[in-house]
Amino acid sequence: MNFHECNIVRRAEQSITPFLSDIEFLGISNDLIVTSYLRTFGHLLKLKSLGSPKYCQAVNLLRVLKFAHFLTNLEQLTTYCDDESYDYFVQVENQIPIFGNLLHLKLTDYSYDRSTFAKFLNLCPNLLDLSLELITNDIDQIHQINRNFNVQRLDLRFVTQDPEQILKTIEKFPNCRYLSMSAYYASLSPDELIQIIRSLPHLSLFHVKHDSKNLAEKQIVKNHCHSQNPKIDVYFGSKDGKLLMFHKLYRKFQNHFYINEV
Repeated sequence: MNFHECNIVRRAEQSITPFLSDIEFLGISNDLIVTSYLRTFGHLLKLKSLGSPKYCQAVNLLRVLKFAHFLTNLEQLTTYCDDESYDYFVQVENQIPIFGNLLHLKLTDYSYDRSTFAKFLNLCPNLLDLSLELITNDIDQIHQINRNFNVQRLDLRFVTQDPEQILKTIEKFPNCRYLSMSAYYASLSPDELIQIIRSLPHLSLFHVKHDSKNLAEKQIVKNHCHSQNPKIDVYFGSKDGKLLMFHKLYRKFQNHFYINEV
C-alpha cells in the first residue's frame, strides 16, 4: 500500500469507526479499520461475526489474538494465520481465552511453523462448521489438534499429497456429517476416498471439489456408497456441485455465513 492509499484508508477509518458502536457483524478485513473498531468499541462485547467468506475478507489472526478478550462472544470468524501470528501466540498462549461461542470458522494457514492453526482450533471446542485451508505440503502438526466431536461440516483444502495426513486431519472430526474437500495439485484415488468415507460413521454428504475426468473412478466411489451406505450423497466437481443446492445440509451451512453481514 502506497502513502496515498494509506491516507485514504486512514480517512475512511476515522469516518467509519464512530458509527460502529452497535454493530454485531463486521465483514471487513482491513487491519486499520478492524483494529480501530476493537480499540474503540471492542470492550462492549457486541461483535458476533468478524470477516466474511462471501467477500473473501479474512482478518489477520494476530488481530484476533491481541483483542481476544473482546471477542469471546464471536459466533463466526473468517481469519488467516501467518508467522507473525505464531510469534505472538508463543508469547501469550496461556493468556488467550476459550472462544466458547464460536460455531463457524473459516481458517487459512500461511505459516511455516504450521502449529498456530492447530493451537487456535483447540481454543474453539464448540465449532459446528469448520473451513480449513492449509497452504503447505507438510501438515504434520495435525496431531496437536484435539478431537472435536461437535463439528458437523468440514470443508478441507490442502496442498499435501499425503493421503495419510489428510485422513488423520479428517479423523479429528469423527461426527462430521458434511465433508467437502479439494486439493491444489492432486486428486485422491477411489480407494483413498472410500477410506475417508469409512472413517466418518455419520457422514451423509460428501463433495469432492476437484473433479476427475475418469468417470469409472467416480462411479467406484458412488457404487460403494450405494451398496454400503445409501444415506451418503456423493458429488464430484462443480457440475455435480450445482445439485448441492437441493441438499438440506448444504443449505443449512452455506447460508448461515451470509445472513446479516455488513
